[in-house]
Amino acid sequence: MNQQQQQQKIEQPIKKVLTSIYLLKNIKKWITLIHKIESRDIIRYRIINDKTQSFSPVNLNPILPHPDLLIKTFNQASKVIWLLDNGYEQVILDKLRLNHSLLFEGIGWLDHIKPNSFSAVSFQTDKIRDLLNRSIRELGITEQEDFLDHISRIGKTRNKLLFNESITIFLETYRLEPFTNLYHFYKQFGPKLYTDIISKDVSFRGGDHQNLFERYMSNPQLSIGRFLLFEITNDAMIHFRQQDISHIQLFDVYQLLFQLNDYSLFQKVQSFDPQIGSVNPSSFGEYIAQTLDDIINVKEDNIKIIESVWTKFFLRTIPDSLLESAVKELQGFDDQERSKLSNVLKAIETCLLVVKFLPSISHVNNALTQLLKHYENPKVLEIIIQIIVPHIPIDDKIMYLFRAACSSGRLQHVEYVHAKMKGMESYQHLKIKQTNPPVTENIHIFKYLERYYHYTQEDLSAQLDLVIKDYTFATYIIHTHIQNLPTIPKMHIVDAITGGDVDVVVYLLETYYRTNYIFFLDEELLHLFKHSHSIYFLVKNFKTLKQWFNETTFGQYSRCLIHMAIYFDKLDIVKFLRPRDCSLEYCFASSPELITYCTKLLGEQGFYCEPNSWVNIGRIGNIRILELVITNNSNTTNNLNHVLRGAFEYGNLSIISHIEEKYHLIKYNATNLTRSLMYNATNIVEYYLTNRSSSVDPQLIDLLLTQERIDPKIVKLLKDHKNKMILLNPSKFK
Repeated sequence: MNQQQQQQKIEQPIKKVLTSIYLLKNIKKWITLIHKIESRDIIRYRIINDKTQSFSPVNLNPILPHPDLLIKTFNQASKVIWLLDNGYEQVILDKLRLNHSLLFEGIGWLDHIKPNSFSAVSFQTDKIRDLLNRSIRELGITEQEDFLDHISRIGKTRNKLLFNESITIFLETYRLEPFTNLYHFYKQFGPKLYTDIISKDVSFRGGDHQNLFERYMSNPQLSIGRFLLFEITNDAMIHFRQQDISHIQLFDVYQLLFQLNDYSLFQKVQSFDPQIGSVNPSSFGEYIAQTLDDIINVKEDNIKIIESVWTKFFLRTIPDSLLESAVKELQGFDDQERSKLSNVLKAIETCLLVVKFLPSISHVNNALTQLLKHYENPKVLEIIIQIIVPHIPIDDKIMYLFRAACSSGRLQHVEYVHAKMKGMESYQHLKIKQTNPPVTENIHIFKYLERYYHYTQEDLSAQLDLVIKDYTFATYIIHTHIQNLPTIPKMHIVDAITGGDVDVVVYLLETYYRTNYIFFLDEELLHLFKHSHSIYFLVKNFKTLKQWFNETTFGQYSRCLIHMAIYFDKLDIVKFLRPRDCSLEYCFASSPELITYCTKLLGEQGFYCEPNSWVNIGRIGNIRILELVITNNSNTTNNLNHVLRGAFEYGNLSIISHIEEKYHLIKYNATNLTRSLMYNATNIVEYYLTNRSSSVDPQLIDLLLTQERIDPKIVKLLKDHKNKMILLNPSKFK
């Protein structure tokens, strides 16, 4: 078989499909069905994985849109943030080319730009500049200061392409002469120096913006703040020293330096006049705490900066250390690993010199826990005991290390430190069982501690709280210590629910609420219903757990549960909780049976449909939903106007035609057609001009042509139609 025959063999079945009207119609239906299934999966994924979205009994709707509202056509996708988040940069530029409307929703859209956004279409600089200009116009930016804020927000996204184009627009707009010095700019803008630094540099240097981004972005660790300090130390401080700046509130330069964590830059700033400020003890303490909290990733700069502050600002000396020689003697480490370990140990030792600035001693525990978790070599632990532990500013130093070892999860470290303690004269009392045991996430460490500690109910509750999401560990604690743990705080059950393991929840309820209903306090309910994944967990596992629930278990938060149950078509939950009222919109994706049940239970007043819900029916464009809702609501005509609004916005011609045929409501007026143009629903305008030509109002065409954002194809269609009308009836246009 030659190549041509192979090509024909491939093309023949494709041609048959493309010429089959039946198949094409079904393919379209299948694609739509797949989109709906995917949309429902997206919502479910958001609910399960969302750990940040807070809820209240009346704040559940935003995360539960109808699946069809998640599907965006090219015309409907007008929100710039949504397009950026989903990677549709080319769609944004295409919509600009077609003069479609774009919704920026405030200056916050700039925060959704990624460093590589628009990189695939970087050659379309004219359209990228159009996007920035459109944003400036839509946001009403007219003042230089606001323009500079717009630029600096783009700079913080580290997007070279958009940054350079925004700089060019700024210079073309204002044509500023170079500022004589940065001090002049500082006096003009005051505290905004930090956020506007990129733009200030451009105006201050007189338009040297081509290499600006390269200069401070060549290293991925650099930031706007770092660039600011380079500019201040190189130029501005010279001018500051020449001026009377006693009346100016200077920003905390050293707080920025701590954030940037660059010792060479720190030295440069320190070499200038003391007028630039002094180290704030609170900022210094936060820097030490951050260093300890991320001790495994510590850098030499952290150590040098802390030492520099200690010696130059607080005029103290750095004592000699035995760490370097001790680390050198370690076996089993290559040069790179030995250097990293040396840095980590040195950083802890240095932080302990200045420990009085720490907001809490717990940061030292965090560092020791990380260190012991990262290194299993007992020789490392011995160095910690010999050199680090003596500097811990508490009386019971070795016990402090023992607790850190328990937190690290390494049983060998726990046994090693414990053996050291038992060998010390001051710890002979350990031969009898102790109180106040450490907590641990390792069940083997817990079993080890059981041999040496007496656990009270309070101790067991604290330990259970830490491992409540671990079925094996949690059940072991309860099974082994049930006599000392006759009850547990209900917050443990709440935490188990939020943890998402139904086996743990069932075990706790079977153990402590064998035949009783559970009731939660307001504080517990607030924590339980704070995040959507907890509500989804209850809906998903309701059949398993409902024997412990009744109508009052969840108080006012039952509404959240009911709304999600309705949304996921869980009629059994709705029947169990019997809602008193509910927005009909939650039922849009549900079965007719559920809608019918809620209608009978609640009546029209309790099963209400708000104006925006009617608008969403029009946006969804589903006639079945429309008819189901209409049968359960009065005031049909007024509500249908809301439906038509949504239909004209989203271009749902089928539902517009249905309302016209069944309810004799025709609304091809200026308001709705203008709305279609605003939402790029060009199919509505095309249909109106093509199929309603006899009723088209000439004044309406003129009005539509005055709209700012119209697809060029529609402009041509409107003008052609107007010309035909002039030819047919010239008198109307005199």
